[in-house]
Parts: sequence; C-alpha cells; structure tokens
Amino acid sequence: MPRSKPHTEETKRKIGLANRGVWVKYNCDYCGKENEEKQSHYKKKKRHFCDMKCYSNFRREKLPFTEQHAYKGVRKKGENKQVYHRNYCKNHPDVISHLKARRYAKEKGAVGNHTLKEWNNLKESYGNVCAYCK
Repeated sequence: MPRSKPHTEETKRKIGLANRGVWVKYNCDYCGKENEEKQSHYKKKKRHFCDMKCYSNFRREKLPFTEQHAYKGVRKKGENKQVYHRNYCKNHPDVISHLKARRYAKEKGAVGNHTLKEWNNLKESYGNVCAYCK
C-alpha cells in the first residue's frame, strides 16, 4: 500500500499555527492563582481552576447547594442522599414495591413490563385479587 505524500513546508506551518492556538490568561476561581489555557478549552467551561485539588475544594466549600450534582431539586439543605432515600422509601411504598417487583421479575426472566399506572389499572380490573388463583 503506497504511503501518503509528506506535508509541504507551508502545510506544516499551518498545522503548527492551528495547534498553537490562542492562549487565555485567567485566575483560578478557588485560589486566585494566575494560569493560562487554550481559548478553545477556556470557552467550554463556566468556571476555571488551576488543578483538580482546587476544583474539589471549590465543590466542597463554595459551590452553591442547588448546583451540586446530587441535588436534583428535591433534597433539603444539610440532608444527605441516604436520609433523602430513606424518607422517599417511607413516603412512597407503592413506587418502591413496584420497582422491586420489576427487578424480581427481570431476575426470573419474565418477558414484558408494566408502568406503575398500568399495574394499578390491572389490579383494579381483577378486583385486587390474584388473576391466577383468585
């Protein structure tokens, strides 16, 4: 298989300029240390940090509660995910039992599935008794 032609000097110069890019100077949002980054990378981010340590410290100490990944608009301030889940299970037993039943059916190789609404409609149509043994 023939090899491709080598790049011309002009092409090499253009590739070098493209790879060099424009550099942007910025201050770290956590420690304030001055850094620089390619403009193309800088534009993609909302906040800018000098390293992962500053990023993790910022998330732990300064990131607003409502912007944290695990928030999703439902947890109360100071409530961890485990406490929220425990309360959710206590307040929504029908949803949890439906999810468990779906998991057990899938483990046994059952075909098909129902949404919670469809399942409740099926139970009503059979008078809330077992369709198989009455």
